[in-house]
This record gives sequence, C-alpha cells and structure tokens, in this order.
Amino acid sequence: MWKVKTLARLIAFIFLLPPSTFASDLVRVAFPSISAILWPMWASRDQGFYSSEDIEVELFQVRLGSATIAQALLSGGLTFASTGLPVAITSHLGGAETIIVAASSNTVEFQIYGGKGITSFDGLRGKTVASGSKGSGGEIGMTATLQYAGLVPGKDLNVIYIGNSNDRLTALRTDLVQGTILSPPLTRVARLDGFTGLLTVANILTDWVGNGYFTGKRLVQQNPDLVERFLRASLKGTRFLKNERKKAIEIGVRYWKSPEAEVAEYYDDIVPNLEDWGEINTKGLSRAIALIAKQRNQTPPQVQDFIDVRFINAIKQARK
Repeated sequence: MWKVKTLARLIAFIFLLPPSTFASDLVRVAFPSISAILWPMWASRDQGFYSSEDIEVELFQVRLGSATIAQALLSGGLTFASTGLPVAITSHLGGAETIIVAASSNTVEFQIYGGKGITSFDGLRGKTVASGSKGSGGEIGMTATLQYAGLVPGKDLNVIYIGNSNDRLTALRTDLVQGTILSPPLTRVARLDGFTGLLTVANILTDWVGNGYFTGKRLVQQNPDLVERFLRASLKGTRFLKNERKKAIEIGVRYWKSPEAEVAEYYDDIVPNLEDWGEINTKGLSRAIALIAKQRNQTPPQVQDFIDVRFINAIKQARK
C-alpha cells in the first residue's frame, strides 16, 4: 500500500509543478534511475556550463515508465527526459507528440545477471526474471536475450516488469527474481554481490540505440533556442568527461558517493561510449522502432518522424 501512495504522490508532484512558459531558464529533466546517463549533466552543472547558457537544471527521478514521462513533458511539468531512447519510441508510438533531439550514447549498456547459484541461461528454466518496464530499453534487452537463449516467456520461465534498475537488483538480492537486466554502475555492484553475469546485451544487439534526450514537439516549436542551449551545455559536459578523466571521476565520487576506484571503473566502462556531439544512430533507431512497433502490432513509422537533428547539427557546426 505504501508503494501505491508513494507513486501517487510522485505523479501528483510532477503534475502540480507550475507549467513551464518555455521562456524561463529553469529546465526540469526527468530520468529513470541514478545511473551513468546523469554524468554529463552532473559535469555540466558542476563546471558551470548550464549557468553560462543562462539555464538552471533540476533533475527529477520518474520511475513510472514512458507514459508518465511523456505526459509530464507534454503538460509542461518537465522540459526534457534523459533516458533510454526506446522510452521515447514507445511514447511516440503511443500517440504522444515527443521528439528525440540528441543521443548521449549509441551503445546498449545492459548486462544480464543470474541469481545465486545460477551461472547459465539453462539455470533460469522454471524461474522468474525481471525485465525493465514495458517499452523500455530494459524490456527490449531482456526480450532479445531470452530469444537468443531460446527461452520462451510463460513457458520456460516467468517474466515480471520492474522499471527501476535499483529495484531490479533488490529483487535479485531477495530472490524475488532469479535473473534480471542491469546497467552500470549496478553491474559492478551485482558482481561484488557474487552474482554471475550471463550476457553483455551489446553482444547480440549490435548497431543499436542507447540513451539520449527527448522532449515535446511543442517545446522545439515554441522555444528552439532553449533546446539548443540545453543540448549545447549537456554535450559540453560529455566532452569534458572524456577529456578530463581525473576531474570527471571527482565529480562521480561526489554525486554517487562511491569510492574513487569504483567510480574509475564506471568511467572506463561508460565514458568512452558517450557521444561527443549527440549524433543519433538512425540505423539502430530504425531497428528499435521496427521491433517495438512489431510488439505493439503497429506499422513502424519512418525514423525521421521520431527525431529533430537541427540542434545537434547547429552545435556541431559551431563547434562551441
């Protein structure tokens, strides 16, 4: 019951936020869990890149999936979402007027972990595994993995949907599930807990999509300048991370509150895969659109319906 009340409060909080006028410098960014997708924004805030663009950024954790994020974006309660791009695809296919404006990475970071004593996919037969929320990258990764392993949901094993990576790890620790999908830095935590990594999803989902930024079409129409300023500062944070390893790790230690050696491992796993200029892998995005549309029994729209690349093109051309 307390979980239901907590979720209700979160939804109420988001929608009771005063609607953005889009002329304000206050930018509210939704994210699903504390993970590497926040690092460029942490760096941009820490180094003053947002303030130099006359932007104040507030980060809000939203665990309730693509529909809630899309609704909050379109209502004006939130300005951008920084999350796995499949979330943007799912919300768009569901009828929301959302648009992807940049990629923060084009690599699938997910890994599959087995519970205590499970060292192969065969050990998952008859068990329960946790996927990400429906329409998320975590769901796509788990679906692709089960197909790769020859395991049929509902027949060979049970699949439940848990939208937050931290909650999935907790479910694995408490044996609520015997397998799950995780992303850094929780992959390292799972290894330290003694769980066995069964698969790196990027090995089977090559040339795919990773994380990125999306927003509502109304914002890009009414205030394109704000979109460009936010992306310019955020991508500057990405390049800072890649060029200033020591300072980047210091920022990670401060925000994650983790030991330096641990954050250094996150850095080496994550930062090299970040996109310097926000370029979107349209081939991978098209493949993801086709897969998600097929799951929803929809005809996949053209990839150009999902993206607006004028901002990253302008930023790259200016090379600021």
